[in-house]
Amino acid sequence: MQIEVIIKELLYTHDCVIVPCFGGFVSNYKTAIVKNSPIATFTPPQKFIVFNQSLILDDGLLVSSIAREYSLEYNEAKKELEVFVDSVKSRLTKGETFTISGLGNFTFNQEKNIIFEPNITENLLADSFGFEPFQYNVLKNPVLVRKEYNKFSDIDPIRKAQIIKYAKRSLALAPVIALLIYLPNTIEPSQLSSLNLFKKDKIEDVKNIEVANVAPVENEIIRAIDEKTNKEIALKYIEPNKQKISVTPLSYLIIAGSFKNEENAAKLIKKLASDNIEAQIIRNDDFLRVYIDGFSDKIMAEDKLQTLKNKKPEYAGFWIYTQIID
Repeated sequence: MQIEVIIKELLYTHDCVIVPCFGGFVSNYKTAIVKNSPIATFTPPQKFIVFNQSLILDDGLLVSSIAREYSLEYNEAKKELEVFVDSVKSRLTKGETFTISGLGNFTFNQEKNIIFEPNITENLLADSFGFEPFQYNVLKNPVLVRKEYNKFSDIDPIRKAQIIKYAKRSLALAPVIALLIYLPNTIEPSQLSSLNLFKKDKIEDVKNIEVANVAPVENEIIRAIDEKTNKEIALKYIEPNKQKISVTPLSYLIIAGSFKNEENAAKLIKKLASDNIEAQIIRNDDFLRVYIDGFSDKIMAEDKLQTLKNKKPEYAGFWIYTQIID
């Protein structure tokens, strides 16, 4: 039975895996790194593991996974896990090193505390699968030099003086030309007097125009409205389509603690309330998990978890539970 393999597989999809009476594996994240000097290098985002010896309370995740993997009853899987933990502690007491491939090495120090050396070459972030650090050539932007160009530089000095002289004259005549263009357009023909003394203005005959009687169109309009409008449709109420509002499930929960006893869960909720943190309980695998927030996006959950860890050292044991939504 390879329990250490199950532990590693769980860490790909969970941010905390607790081994009862031994300790807990907690995920930490490192963003992508771009270095331009001395060598241009790109390093993808990483997920690395730290070990917390104080996380020893069983949250049921590892036991349930063992039972599901080997088709065992819950109590049988729990006994197998206890045998595994006793075996590891026995090897460490003898001064041996216990290794989980891809995670790191475990040893005992002089105070009989567990020392964990993580394997920094293994990236457990599933989103970075297949990505490796690589070097690249930095693109250099071309340097643009501004050069002023004088369009009169190649003209003969005498000709240049003539051009400037003609330009000044043109500028002086410009208002006069504009005025001559404007005046004919503003004078109406009726304002001009004729120079022909014998010309007589023609007087047009005024004719009476008979206005035909216009029949009232009010009745025609009403009849047209009645013909074009279906009264039954106009008076019928059509209920608008109601769009169904989809609720996004909260797949990632920030867990503050996991208990089998409801009284212990209530104590933790009360303690968190004193810190102005509202917590709730979710029941899963016969365990009561106290969660303080839920997200549909994993990155948002990780940002919130990191904010809480930075706020208080006692929140370092908080972790993210991935809830499987059918």
